[in-house]
Amino acid sequence: MKKKGFWLSIVTAVALFVIPTWGLDNTISIMTESGFVPFNDEKDGKAVGLSTEMVQEILKRVGHADTIQVLPWARAVDTLDKKENTAVYSMMRTPKRETLYKWVGPLAELKEVMFAKKGSGLKITSLDDAKKVKSIGVSRESASHQFLTQNGFTNADADGEATGQAKKLMIGRINLWFTAELSGYLIAKDAGVDTAQMEVAYEVNKMVLYMAFNKNTSDEIVKKWQKALDDMKADGTYNKILAKYK
Repeated sequence: MKKKGFWLSIVTAVALFVIPTWGLDNTISIMTESGFVPFNDEKDGKAVGLSTEMVQEILKRVGHADTIQVLPWARAVDTLDKKENTAVYSMMRTPKRETLYKWVGPLAELKEVMFAKKGSGLKITSLDDAKKVKSIGVSRESASHQFLTQNGFTNADADGEATGQAKKLMIGRINLWFTAELSGYLIAKDAGVDTAQMEVAYEVNKMVLYMAFNKNTSDEIVKKWQKALDDMKADGTYNKILAKYK
């Protein structure tokens, strides 16, 4: 009888530990890609990044298991198009895509900005203003570099190393640094630069990132997940996660 009681206690303890996991919903298969830093990436075989943390918090709030898979983008989108109860992040919500999917978001914003050193006194209110400064740092052959070239900038200081641009901004070798905002903060930190000494002088472009669901996903599910994100923004959780990437 003692042995029976002992094993019953063990089984009960295991059940108490396991049942909450079994009880989680796993209706939606979630996919993302790696290499879209800082929004989604992969580390030790698991999804990481700003958008990933937002999605994981949503999952906790709606009682859904973490079903996130990291896949090549083309494969993820192909699966999203063909299979019910699937979702992909981080996706830009464009007019062409609007009716193809159902949407939860925004999860984050991808801003292309021009950083200045704090206290520089630069007043940039247009691209024409930016053309008048002595030099704008940019990563060589990047999309930002191409943008400057295509828009008639003659003051680009192209460098193959992004961390070098952050350092040059701090010592005054360039007046502005053109890059993605959140990536810029991470690059600067890696370079040992105090990001408190950087400020956004001008926002060039903004793209909003969402979670896209297969169009046959239940409206009830989409509304539930959107409410969870809205609640995160209302109670401060969203901003706490965002602050980790600045």
